[in-house]
Amino acid sequence: MSTRSEISMYFLVLLVLNFGAIRDCECHNVLAPYAWREVNFLYPSEAERAEAIANGNFVPANVLVNDVDAWPGNMKNENAAEQRVFVTTPRVTNGIPATLSIVTNLRSNDSFTLSPFPSWASQTIDSECNGIVSVDKIYIDKCGLLWIIDTGVINGFFAPTRSCRPKILIYDLKNQDTLIERYEFPTGVYLDRSGFTTTVTDSRSDNCRDSIAYIADLSGNGLVVFDLYQRASWRIDHNFFYAFPRFGTFTIAGQSFDLMDGIFGLALGPIQPSGDRTLYFHSLASIRESWVATSAIRNSTLVRDPDLIRQRFHLSPEFRQGQSSLEVMTENGILIYSDVIHNSLACWNTATEPIKENTQVIYESFEHLQFVSGLKLKGDSLWIATNRVQTVLSRTNITTNTANDFRMRIIVIQSITELLKGTKCLNPIPSIPPPPKRGPLGMGPPPHPVYPRPTLI
Repeated sequence: MSTRSEISMYFLVLLVLNFGAIRDCECHNVLAPYAWREVNFLYPSEAERAEAIANGNFVPANVLVNDVDAWPGNMKNENAAEQRVFVTTPRVTNGIPATLSIVTNLRSNDSFTLSPFPSWASQTIDSECNGIVSVDKIYIDKCGLLWIIDTGVINGFFAPTRSCRPKILIYDLKNQDTLIERYEFPTGVYLDRSGFTTTVTDSRSDNCRDSIAYIADLSGNGLVVFDLYQRASWRIDHNFFYAFPRFGTFTIAGQSFDLMDGIFGLALGPIQPSGDRTLYFHSLASIRESWVATSAIRNSTLVRDPDLIRQRFHLSPEFRQGQSSLEVMTENGILIYSDVIHNSLACWNTATEPIKENTQVIYESFEHLQFVSGLKLKGDSLWIATNRVQTVLSRTNITTNTANDFRMRIIVIQSITELLKGTKCLNPIPSIPPPPKRGPLGMGPPPHPVYPRPTLI
């Protein structure tokens, strides 16, 4: 097995070799280090791999790389030699032996081999629910804590079956990958149909032990809040978390499918002088954006009053060009989001009104951005996972016979600052005026301007 330094050196060579892959972007800022036709896992022996294939436990064509995160994640970080890249392969159908892995420098059929994390043993689904069932999204915070959200659901695409309660696993990547937290969500916080996906965390301490996690319940149409210090969680329900029916049909690269998915994209705004932050979010089947002050939703007492908490949420007009999967936020309040049907990334400065005139496409690639399934901003570097999920959801037969036929890719934009140069999204963020008289329960007004809200569908 190669050392991390050897893997990193190999990774840097691949960045150079793969640079020419993104032909429809002339910017040297964009790299394509990893791609897969089919996924292969690093088994203890070739005999065990062959046995897994023979008994149907491993069906390479069924494995879909879905999310990505890296530690350290900034491509310009001085510790890049120690970098590890994590990917998820959720158990959305049969034949997926592991759901969370590290990308190795080994290749099979010109695709990179995955090594299950933290071990093969951890990937076993048992009656005691000790193993990791299925991971859709991961999140590595500023302290090097790897947050794993185990959905507890298998066969998620076509026959969702709950195998275990959803749970959080947190590994300390700076301390020999020590497991520091294992938390199972109680009944009521999750529903039987729940599918926990995108997660962002907010911490104000040096060790992140005060973290609050915000978790999107995609299929349960809810938002879950988890307090690490208190080891407590609560659920928030709101009509903004649902799909907007007019936008439930998707067309990607000429393939159409219906997907009535709710809340999916999450991003935290910058810390304001008051200490508050804004959580931005949107449903997958939508072209709007919503937001709420975190001071409202991190209060477990306040959220018990549905009428009061409902008033804290805000909804934009229909201002995006198409449906969006995921989003991230820069330190100066610029929202970067995917545009699913246009195979692109766009930006919006959250200090401006959410209208089409204030958005701009910043990167597009028909070949490489067919459904952004993972999006992480690490320092100034943007990590993107794409997987052409439309070929699965539209039941399209796919082939992997041509040299360029990679279904899944990891794209890295080395500097989001460079990508945003010259765009309308770089307008200065205006200073925040002193807050007016405080409102109910002393929470004050929403931290974001309240724009006129159209009638809900």
